[in-house]
Amino acid sequence: MSEKPGVQTDDVYFVIQRESLHKRIEAMSAQSMVSKFPGMYSLCEKVHFTRAMNFATSMMPGGLEGLGFWPITWILPDEMDEVRIVMSRICMNYVDGGNKGNPPIWIVKPEAGCQGDGIFLVDGFQRLEDKMRTRLAKGSWVCQEYVKDPLLIDGLKFDLRIYASLISLDPVKVYICKEGLARFCTEKYTPPDPKKGFGNETAHLTNYSINKMSEKFNHASDNAFNDDNNASKRPISTLLRQLKRKSNTNAIVPFEEEKFWDDIEECVAATVTAMLPVLRVSYSRYFDVSSADVEEQPCQAFHLLGVDIMLRNDYSPVLIEVNNSPSLNLTQTLPVGGHHMPDIANKGRRKVGEKRQEGPPPRGHPCNCAEFGTTHIHEISVVDEHCKTIALGGTLELLPRFTPEARQAALDEIRHRRREEHAKGEQSLVQKWFFEVGDCDQEDVRDVLRMVEVMYNRCGGARKAFTAGMLRREFSKVPGLMKKAKFTKSDLDIIAAKYRDIGKSQAKETLAEEGMMQDLAVLDWGVMIGQVCKKRFGKDGSLLAQMQKVLGRLVNPQKKKKKAPPKATAAATEAGADGGGDGAADAAGAAAAAATEE
Repeated sequence: MSEKPGVQTDDVYFVIQRESLHKRIEAMSAQSMVSKFPGMYSLCEKVHFTRAMNFATSMMPGGLEGLGFWPITWILPDEMDEVRIVMSRICMNYVDGGNKGNPPIWIVKPEAGCQGDGIFLVDGFQRLEDKMRTRLAKGSWVCQEYVKDPLLIDGLKFDLRIYASLISLDPVKVYICKEGLARFCTEKYTPPDPKKGFGNETAHLTNYSINKMSEKFNHASDNAFNDDNNASKRPISTLLRQLKRKSNTNAIVPFEEEKFWDDIEECVAATVTAMLPVLRVSYSRYFDVSSADVEEQPCQAFHLLGVDIMLRNDYSPVLIEVNNSPSLNLTQTLPVGGHHMPDIANKGRRKVGEKRQEGPPPRGHPCNCAEFGTTHIHEISVVDEHCKTIALGGTLELLPRFTPEARQAALDEIRHRRREEHAKGEQSLVQKWFFEVGDCDQEDVRDVLRMVEVMYNRCGGARKAFTAGMLRREFSKVPGLMKKAKFTKSDLDIIAAKYRDIGKSQAKETLAEEGMMQDLAVLDWGVMIGQVCKKRFGKDGSLLAQMQKVLGRLVNPQKKKKKAPPKATAAATEAGADGGGDGAADAAGAAAAAATEE
C-alpha cells in the first residue's frame, strides 16, 4: 500500500489501534481513505455517548421522553439530584398504583466498563446512593431504565449487533447492513431482583465473552442458516424468519419485518445525528480543514459501527450502545471435549527432536490462551464469517473513488460484475444486503447541530467559546434576546460560570487522545445554548425552534441599518429661506448630529 511519488492513488488504510490514526492521517495523500473517523473512539464511550444522545434527542419530536428506542439515561454523579427526583416520583407512582406489574428497575454501568464488568441494578434512589458511595472514586457512571419486557425466544434473552457504515459526514451518508448477529443468553430469563443483583449473569447479559464460558453455549454448525437453528449466535436473517414463525402463533403482536427495519433506520439516523458535532470538529482538526471545507472536499474517512439493539416484547428496538470497533474476528473457541480428544491428541503431540512452537498454536490445535478458561481450540465460525464478510465487504463497495482513473476503473468493474451477476442471477453485497439511511425527519436537528459546531469553532473552541466576554459579544448580536425581566447579561454570566473550567485540560492526554476533550466540549457548548434558550423563552415554542432562532442570528448576524437623517422641519426650511444658505446648512448639520446621536 505504498504511494509512489507523483502517482495519485485510492489507497484504503485500515487502522486497528487509535494510536495509529494520527500518524496515518498525517502521511495520507488527498486521494486516500482511513477506516476510522477521528473522535469516534471517545464519542462511543458510555458517558460521552450519553451526553451526545441526550443533547440531540432533547430537540427531537417528543424530546427525551418521546423516543422509545433511547431509554432515559443519566450521568452520575453529575445528575444525581435529577435522578433523585425522577426515581422518587416513579417509585411513588408504583406504590400508589397498588404495586401492579413489574417494579421499577434501573441499570447502572461504569464509564470504562466492558463485557458486563461492574454493572449492577437498583430499585430506587436509596439503594443507588448506598452503592455509589464506594464507586464514585472509580469515575463516572451512567444510569438508565432497565428493559423489563425483553423479547424472548425459547425463554432466552438476546440482543442484535447491527452493522452501520458511515461513509461521509457532509453530506451525511450512512448505510445499514441487513445481516448481522443475534447473540443469546444461555440461561432462561427471569425478572431480576435488585436486592440479589442480576442473579445468573448468563440469563441477563448477552455478551459473547460471558456466555461462551457456559456449558450451555450452543456453537454454530452447518444448520446456522436453517429456521430451526438454536445456536447461541445466529445470523439476523435467520432470527427474523424465526420471529415471523413465532408471531404466526401469536396473533396479539404480529411481527412485520418492514416495520422492524424502519424502526432500526430511525434509531441509526438519530444516533448518527447525535454524533455529528463532535465528529465534524474532530475531522476538521485532524485533517486541518475548516468547517466549510468538510462539505466542499471529499470525505477521507469511513467507519463500520456496531449498533447494539435489544427488542421489547412488542418488537420495538431499544438502543443499548454503539461499538466503535466491532469485532471482526471470524473464529470461535470450543472447549476440548471427549469428541475432540483423539484428533486433539494427535495434533498436540510433538515429534522427537521437534522444537517447541513459538506463539499461538495453529487453528484447530489445542490452546490454553486467556480467551477461554480451559484447554480449547479455535476454529472458523460459519456465522461470524458470513455476517462479518458481508458487513466489511459491503462497506468497501460503498467507498467513493477520488481520482478519474480510479473512478473509471471502479465503473468498469461494476459494469463487468453486473453483467456477470445478471447472467448468474446474482447481486452485489450492497444490492443484496445494504440500504441507505434517510434523514428520518432529522434534517432540522442536523441543521441546528451544524450551527452549533460552526459557532463553537468561530468562537475559538473550548479555550474561548465559554468565556463571559465572548458570550456577551456574540449574544448581543441576537436582536431581542436581552430583555429586562426575561434574560439579562447577568443571567448569561451565571450560565457561563457553570462551564468556566471547560477547555482547561485536567489530565495529561496521550497522542491518541490529544485535543479530544476540547472536541467533546462542543456538546457542552450546545447544551449551554439550550439553557440560554430555555431561560429566555421558557415554554414559548419547542427547544428546536428556540435554538433555530438564536443560532440562526448568531451564524448570520443582521447588520444594523443606519437610520436615514430626519427630514428638515418646516421651521428649519423657513429659517433657511430667510437666512440664506447658512441656515439650510445648519439644519442639515443638526439633522446629521441627531442621526449620529441616535
